[in-house]
Amino acid sequence: MTTDWMAQIQDFNDKAVDTSTKEIEKTNGFAVDSTQAQKISVQDFIKSGEYLIDEVKKRACTGSPHFFDTTTMRYFSSRVSELAWKKGDDIFFITSEKDTGHIKHKGSTRAFTVRKCDKAGDIKTVGYGFQKEPTLAQARRTIKDIFEGKIQEDMKN
Repeated sequence: MTTDWMAQIQDFNDKAVDTSTKEIEKTNGFAVDSTQAQKISVQDFIKSGEYLIDEVKKRACTGSPHFFDTTTMRYFSSRVSELAWKKGDDIFFITSEKDTGHIKHKGSTRAFTVRKCDKAGDIKTVGYGFQKEPTLAQARRTIKDIFEGKIQEDMKN
């Protein structure tokens, strides 16, 4: 005689996916079926961020040695967001800048820029361009859209 809980377990086992027959890869803490594009919520995407800025700074010593210099950061009144996202060997992160010099660019409001640091330490502006994101949330959405293939990495042109 089969009880209800035994039937539920059997039903669960029948519906379980055999991951050995599918290509599964781990990306930013999520199991992704590489045969289908996975879309996740913005909140889940933000949660998948990692604290990788120290790694970016270490890489930048060779590829972009002046990017994190105190004088460079001060000149642009730059701030670096704590969270970053890794895609392959590339690390995507967000900076914000505010022009405080005597010649005001972009109306001297704080704006956000999506950056990519490759394995060699070269840091490039990606997404829509320098100071093109009005909010941190929008910059995070841009990285998410790059990861999901909705936009290209270089939309500046």
